[in-house]
Amino acid sequence: MPPAAGPLKTTPLVRLCRDMGARLVDFAGWELPVQFSSVIEEHLAVREAAGLFDVSHMGEIEIRGRAALDLVQKVTCNDVSRLAPGQAQYTVLTTERGTFVDDILVYRRGGNEFLLVVNASNTDKDFAWVASAARGDVEVVNASARWAQLALQGPKAETILQGLLRAPLAPLRPFRFLETEVNGTRSIVSRTGYTGEDGFEIYLPPQAAADLYQALLRAGGPHGLRPCGLGARDTLRLEAGMPLYGNDVDETTTVLEAGLDGIVRLGKGPFIGSEALSREKETGPARRLMGFEMIDPGVPRHGHPVRVGGEASGEVTSGTVGPSLKKSIGLAYFPARAARPGTRFAVNIRGRDAEAIIVPTPFYRRPH
Repeated sequence: MPPAAGPLKTTPLVRLCRDMGARLVDFAGWELPVQFSSVIEEHLAVREAAGLFDVSHMGEIEIRGRAALDLVQKVTCNDVSRLAPGQAQYTVLTTERGTFVDDILVYRRGGNEFLLVVNASNTDKDFAWVASAARGDVEVVNASARWAQLALQGPKAETILQGLLRAPLAPLRPFRFLETEVNGTRSIVSRTGYTGEDGFEIYLPPQAAADLYQALLRAGGPHGLRPCGLGARDTLRLEAGMPLYGNDVDETTTVLEAGLDGIVRLGKGPFIGSEALSREKETGPARRLMGFEMIDPGVPRHGHPVRVGGEASGEVTSGTVGPSLKKSIGLAYFPARAARPGTRFAVNIRGRDAEAIIVPTPFYRRPH
C-alpha cells in the first residue's frame, strides 16, 4: 500500500480564513482558500476595485555572498546583472535541456544579495537545484518559513495600501520594490502580481501576517476590497495570459516553446540550458504555447484533446470562462506550422468536437 499522505501544510492565515467562511482545499499539499464568496465575484472585484490573496505558501530562497550574482546568472535564463538593488525580474530556473525547473521572480536586495520567490510545489526541488550549482563564496538558504506573502491586486490597491505605510507608493514602478514598515512591521513591498492588474505583493514575517491581512481588509472595505481565493487567482492569471507551472509549463517544455523568448538572454554568457536554447532558437521551436478562444459553445478544460486539421496535436493546458471577457478561453501547445493567430482547430469537449481559434495574448489588458 502507498504511504499515507501527511498532514496538509498551513499558512499563518488558515484559521482566520476558515473563520471568515472560506472554502479550503488541498493545493500542492497546502490547505488554502479556493473561494470566500464566489469565484466570479472575487475575480470582478480585482478587475474593478481590489482583491486580497494569501499566497504565503510560495517559497523563498535567499542567496548572498560575493558569488551570489554568478550563481543566479548560472541557474536562470534572464539577465540578472541588469537589476539594480530594488528591482525584480521574472525568469526561469532552467534544466540542461532548456526546460523549466520552475518559473520564478528574482529580487535584487543588494549588490550581493538576492531573493528568489518560487512555486510552492517546487520549493524543495528548486532549493536543491540552486544549492547544487553553488560554487565559491555564496550562501543558499531555504527561507520559506521566515516569510509570509500577501497579494493586494486591483485598481484601488495603491490607495488601500498607502494608508498603512509612510513611503510613497506612486513612484514605485512595476517590478520595483522597497523595504519599509507596513502596518508597523518591516516588509518588502513589490509592485508585482499574477492577475494582469496593478497591485502589490507584500513579504513579511509570518507572525505579523494576520494583523496585516485584517488591517488591509478594514482599509479596503470602503473601496470594494474582497478577500480572494485560488479560484479567482486562476481565472485572473489566465485572462492575463500568464502560465501556471504544472499546467502550461514543466520540465518537458522549453522556455522558447512557452513563448517566453523575451526572457531568454543568450548574450549574457553561459547558463544552465543555454546551449540547448541556442540550438532551438536557430531552428525554431517545434511547438508553441498559444492562446485561443472558443467559437462553438463549450468550456475548454485542462486535458481536453486538441486537433488541428483533423490530426491530434496535444491538449488544452489551461481553460475557463473568462469572467471579465464573458467568453471561453484557453492555452494549448500547437505545432509550429499552425501556431499563429487565426488558425482554427477543434477541442474535444466531453466527446464532442467544438471549433476554436488561436488569438493573441494576453486575452485581457487593463484599461489605462
